[in-house]
Amino acid sequence: MNLCAACPMLCEDVEFSVENERVVNLLHACDVGRASLCDPNRLLRSGVVALEPQSSTDSSARFRLVQEAASLLSSARRVLVTGITSITLESQRRASDIAECLGAALDAGCLDTSIIAGPTIARIGEITASWEELRDRADLVVLWFCDPDSTHPRFFERFIDPPCPRGSRRVLWVGTKPPVATHRGENTFIFVSAENQIPMLQSLKAVLQESPLERDACCRVMLDEKSIEQLCEAFQAASCVAFVTEQASDSIGVLASERVKLVRLLSHKKPAFQIPLGAGIHAGGGNAAGAQALLTWRYGAPGAIEVADPFGSRSSPGESDAIRLISRREVDAVLLIGSPSESLSVALKHATSTLRVVHLCDAPRPTAFSPTLTIDSADSLLATSGTLLREDGTRVVLQAKFSSRHPTMELLLAELLAAINAINTLGPRTFRGTP
Repeated sequence: MNLCAACPMLCEDVEFSVENERVVNLLHACDVGRASLCDPNRLLRSGVVALEPQSSTDSSARFRLVQEAASLLSSARRVLVTGITSITLESQRRASDIAECLGAALDAGCLDTSIIAGPTIARIGEITASWEELRDRADLVVLWFCDPDSTHPRFFERFIDPPCPRGSRRVLWVGTKPPVATHRGENTFIFVSAENQIPMLQSLKAVLQESPLERDACCRVMLDEKSIEQLCEAFQAASCVAFVTEQASDSIGVLASERVKLVRLLSHKKPAFQIPLGAGIHAGGGNAAGAQALLTWRYGAPGAIEVADPFGSRSSPGESDAIRLISRREVDAVLLIGSPSESLSVALKHATSTLRVVHLCDAPRPTAFSPTLTIDSADSLLATSGTLLREDGTRVVLQAKFSSRHPTMELLLAELLAAINAINTLGPRTFRGTP
């Protein structure tokens, strides 16, 4: 068995063998994993085809590039460190060290940091569980405006389709249109218009609280009474409820709050929990959850950190996320680590020509922008070992399948940090702007 780190699903049951330095006989991977693991350009880009020891010429060239990158970043007025979703936790710690040394802004690119209200879990908490608990405990799965097939290709296959030990599992799809794919078991679609999501959640809470006045007030927006009753009857009949959601698209976070409150109310009556799916294949890397967790423990928030400082950082959701800092030209240098998401690539493409970008590149993904300076590292999927976190917080270990003539990302970041520290000890620190 092997771990596929192509997306935050981090499927650990993927099987493949290696022949002539190529991945062959790949089993159980989704289309995203198959395209990533079997892409021959990954091997060429990461240097794993050339397994000879690194030459002194390569070392000298990398030393010059690292020194140039350190000089560029140290001379900037304000630096942004971002793009850390595809690297290991160990490398993410090194990236945070660099951000602190530079007094840089730091953002992992998660959706929660781009909305004004900020992360739901930081405001009101969440009752969550591992994906295996959904598989092994929940006999009712409510997919609330959520289609895992589009973001987490193997989620149904691995955690909803398997038989439920409690008996049959019922799946309720709630949203504006029925799912395209069909799945095993009893599936029911309940139509709710997008603008009625919050009133529907409030009505469900009112029914569960046995508050007819609140329910009547909510139903004045012409909600379908039959849909409310159908959902409540399903809640009543279930032994354990899993409420699967995706990242809310509202700009202030009210929708996410209402979903969490409903799950909390359900949990007072019977086992119930929420499975908040993240960006999945659109996260820009397999360790997006690891990046958010590390930044939260280190700075108190999963991103939008104005100035990286473990003793006094401040997060400004909707203000200091990477996309806004770049589009508003509030930074003049970017340290991009790993593979950028599509939205980040577009933002960098449209940034002013005075923006300097140092890209520590770990994969062959084509980008829409041209970095000022690029330094290659070992491939994050096939030539790197380290620790990652799945979206539900499960810790997994990635083992390198190939050797590489390029340094690991962790080593490259350590070299860059040492070069930056050497520059800073030679004279007074350059003034760096604050928000």
